Amino acid sequence: MNKQKSQQSKKRRDAAKRRKALKRKPQRAVAKPSRDTKIRLTNRSTLSQRKLSEVLLEFAEPMIEAADDITSEEDAVRMSITLWNASLQSKEAGIESITTAVDKIHDGDSETLSDYLNIFETMYARKQELFPNDKRFAVDYSLTRNEDSIYLEVASTPTNS
Repeated sequence: MNKQKSQQSKKRRDAAKRRKALKRKPQRAVAKPSRDTKIRLTNRSTLSQRKLSEVLLEFAEPMIEAADDITSEEDAVRMSITLWNASLQSKEAGIESITTAVDKIHDGDSETLSDYLNIFETMYARKQELFPNDKRFAVDYSLTRNEDSIYLEVASTPTNS
């Protein structure tokens, strides 16, 4: 009889624990790395609290305003995303990547290269002035347009620089 009572008591305690657990707010599980694991964590305080899509549209404002038509505005946003990613590198590395990209597109046209490098210089300075701590790299994006505005969705990842 005692064995049966202890089993029933155990069942009641377990049921009470389950009910109590269901009433608690769910908590997010966080995996802790072992002491042997070396992980380079990005400082969250350096990341902007704004969506990268908003930041990129603000970054692209001068280029969008200089555009003549809808297609040019979309091209300006695309180019701004490329310039944003290039500006996450050192200035020299950014210039090298822009030069390589322009050479592939325009077969070494020095006038076009000069124009792109001037734009890069301007946008690099803009990035350093307005968004110096935002080190998110735009991995992928989707650009759509309705009657009066551009809608940008961005997938990003923080850089460790």
